[in-house]
Amino acid sequence: MILGALISTLGLTIFFFDQLSSQEGAAKGVALALLSFFLIAVGSVVTERVNKKYQMSSIKINKIAIFTACIAFMITCVYQNQPLSVPLSAEFLLPLFYLGIVCSALAFVLFTSMVSRMGTEYAQYVVFIYPLVATYIAYAVGEISLSFNMVLGSVLVIIGFAVGMYNKPSDVPQRQEKELGEAKNPS
Repeated sequence: MILGALISTLGLTIFFFDQLSSQEGAAKGVALALLSFFLIAVGSVVTERVNKKYQMSSIKINKIAIFTACIAFMITCVYQNQPLSVPLSAEFLLPLFYLGIVCSALAFVLFTSMVSRMGTEYAQYVVFIYPLVATYIAYAVGEISLSFNMVLGSVLVIIGFAVGMYNKPSDVPQRQEKELGEAKNPS
């Protein structure tokens, strides 16, 4: 599993090498990416534990997360003296609906479901796929052109994914449930 993650990390580094070496502020972008990977990992562990301990569905976990995000957004707006209103035009509301429902809510429900089925350590491999999918969508709509490093990096990410998932035991959810039970009731 660690070998797969290392290969995928190398793949992402090669994938973004051209952009990182030619852009100002690349170090800040890498730091933010690493922070987001860390926060996704923490969120996945918390989601898995909440799901196992309280037997909550992905939908219910999603509702709690959205409510918490709304409260945090409201506090941030008040703190920064920003209005709590949004423009009521179609140019604003349609992308907001797409980003809020399809890209956030649906993706979060699917991801929490995957965490509960596969376990945190294996579901994290999806994090390596996000940037590839976004980049290839941008390529498909003509926003960017592909480079050799992007293709090579993509191949390495997929190989790392395959290596990491190859030896995945079929009893991961049962094994993790047992481990969580032992952690609650040490003998």
